[in-house]
Amino acid sequence: MADEPATDANPADQAYGDARRLAQEGDYAAALERHEWFHAHAMAHKPSLYGVRLSFALSAWVELGQKYPPALKSLKRIRDRDSDRLRAGLISDGVFHDVVSINRVLKEDAQTMTLFRKIEDASPEAAQRLFRFMITEALDAAPDLFLRYTPDLMGHYQWMSQQHRDMRLRIASCIVRASTAFRISSSSTDQLVKFDSGFLESVQQLAQLARNADQPEQATRMLTAAETLIQELQSAKVS
Repeated sequence: MADEPATDANPADQAYGDARRLAQEGDYAAALERHEWFHAHAMAHKPSLYGVRLSFALSAWVELGQKYPPALKSLKRIRDRDSDRLRAGLISDGVFHDVVSINRVLKEDAQTMTLFRKIEDASPEAAQRLFRFMITEALDAAPDLFLRYTPDLMGHYQWMSQQHRDMRLRIASCIVRASTAFRISSSSTDQLVKFDSGFLESVQQLAQLARNADQPEQATRMLTAAETLIQELQSAKVS
């Protein structure tokens, strides 16, 4: 695996920028090396890239895999390795979040649910702690499970909205820096709109769950607050 190139940029920023640029240039094998390095080492160099590492970087990796099958095999190999460790009882919050995020971009959320049930059977305490990483999957596929772990629906919406705001600001900043420093042709506006759409879909699911639980006023409050938040964020300047 290639070492990070000599540069004044943070090695994590450099690796992510290289991966995107090399993929655009058609050097797919080198792009894969950069993705692998970024996934393995980014947190040691720049913890603030946590959200980018598990969202845009993984999405770019899957996009590379559509053109270069070894990239997809590599990502699945990492997912399977980490899943095996969790099933063996080597529970790590970070590793579980990695697996959930990879399954999400691969559209293989059923594997997340199966893994969580295994962990839940072996260690209910660990499951209680890890559930927060797969809330979106449970909300979509297992509403009963979601309600069991998240009884305060309005409180959960407030947590969701703050997480979305914080991560969106970090992602927007990273997109702008990468586009400028590494000349990546990318529309930050389109990527952020997609990110916002995912948040709104989750809020709509949560609101439907609130209605089903005879909490229609909570549902209305969530939807109104979410629309206001997105309008505020999209009217702010990306910098």
